[in-house]
Amino acid sequence: MNVMVLGGVPDRRHAVATALVDRARHARADITIVDELALSGLCLLLAGGPEDTTLRETLARAGLAYSVLYGDAAQQAAAAWALLAPLVGVPASATEPSPRAGPIWRCEKCSDPECEHRLFRDLLARRGASGAY
Repeated sequence: MNVMVLGGVPDRRHAVATALVDRARHARADITIVDELALSGLCLLLAGGPEDTTLRETLARAGLAYSVLYGDAAQQAAAAWALLAPLVGVPASATEPSPRAGPIWRCEKCSDPECEHRLFRDLLARRGASGAY
């Protein structure tokens, strides 16, 4: 599925696009990020950019539906994933950001053995540190 990420400032646009690609990869969803108008796919307009009005007018003239995402890059990425996930056939909760050390992915659809090994190594390390067996 094509996902158009438009508007905002370049750094934020890049951060949102990168977050979507990461979440899609871990959810095993097939998406392509495009930074130009496409006739199909999901069109996301990041609020707060200097070209907001122009982009809205262009999208309206082209007859393309779009969603405006507000907030910082993390909030915009979360809102974008909530819109995108059902369209690619995965629950929006298929990936969850972790507050401490990068993303933690739900495992019910994950078959990555390295992920499972990392999970068990971390659990064993925590058990050893606490002295409980």
